[in-house]
Amino acid sequence: MEFAFGLLVLAAIGVLGINSIVAVQHQIDITAIAREAALAAARSADPYRAASQVVQSYGSDTVKVALDNPQITVRVEREIPAVLRVVGASDLSASVTMPLEPP
Repeated sequence: MEFAFGLLVLAAIGVLGINSIVAVQHQIDITAIAREAALAAARSADPYRAASQVVQSYGSDTVKVALDNPQITVRVEREIPAVLRVVGASDLSASVTMPLEPP
């Protein structure tokens, strides 16, 4: 009986650990996407379109672009799967600011 209970607890800890690793990987992914979108936006004559194209090429993340001369800020938001909410993760976001470059 104790062995079964211990095995159940160990399995629960394993599932939580794996879900935590997946949540961290999602955060790393959207940070990289935001960085790439900000770079594309900073180099483009149409920064809003450039950032949107980069983000849409990776999936259905939400993108927000704020132009504050002489810099641009791109914010990418991602809704996480319900299974990750078990570990206390909420929707993820990443924001990157870069100086504008001449097109």
